Amino acid sequence: MSLLFAARGSPFSGLKFTAYLAALAVIAGVSLVPRGPRPVKLPTPRNEKAAPAAMFDVVRMGKSADEVFDGMRAAGLPWFLRRAGVTGVWDTSQPGQLVMTLRWDGKIVGRYIERVEAIDADRTRAYFGFEPGDMALVQRLVAPVDSTLDAPGVLRAIEAEHVRAGLYGDGFRMSVLKPDAPLNLLSRFTSGVRPEPQRDRDDFLLNDAEQEEAVIRQAYRREAVEAGDAAPRL
Repeated sequence: MSLLFAARGSPFSGLKFTAYLAALAVIAGVSLVPRGPRPVKLPTPRNEKAAPAAMFDVVRMGKSADEVFDGMRAAGLPWFLRRAGVTGVWDTSQPGQLVMTLRWDGKIVGRYIERVEAIDADRTRAYFGFEPGDMALVQRLVAPVDSTLDAPGVLRAIEAEHVRAGLYGDGFRMSVLKPDAPLNLLSRFTSGVRPEPQRDRDDFLLNDAEQEEAVIRQAYRREAVEAGDAAPRL
């Protein structure tokens, strides 16, 4: 009983209460932070003979679908795979889709399957898939990579970030390999808006650089409409 009265009579500490609320806010905020792309399955194009046994990571970008598609094709293999001696051959026979067959030590490791889908004139969903050919080779290839993802997920994440970094002209974010790591989640929560923030909805806001590019594209479209038949010569 004396302990109860002692607890009631203890002075209120505003500093401790503030620290307690701040800790709760951080915990709640981290729990709400997007934890990286969630793999999805896509329907197989009609002209493709075999349905790919691949999952796809979705990355939304504030760029036109044509620009993203060209960026995928220009990016080629990530440096990590080139250094390991992997080679890749593109198949561009399907509109809006790229397929790269990966070979390592004379064997087929698997293939990247990449697609674009326009949200609107200035926003695009990019899909990055990897279909394993030889899972033992895949696991050997990604063994040196420090990641919390499964083996196919590592290859999807590396390729998606490789393309994104090339399109945006910034560095490779190692955090994509450990999307659920506490430090990475806390960093996303406390760092404010990044050049390429996590985007899990189609109506995401464009950042400043993307808005400038969108204004330029809109100006060109208006010119083309006004020029009519002369548009190809602009």
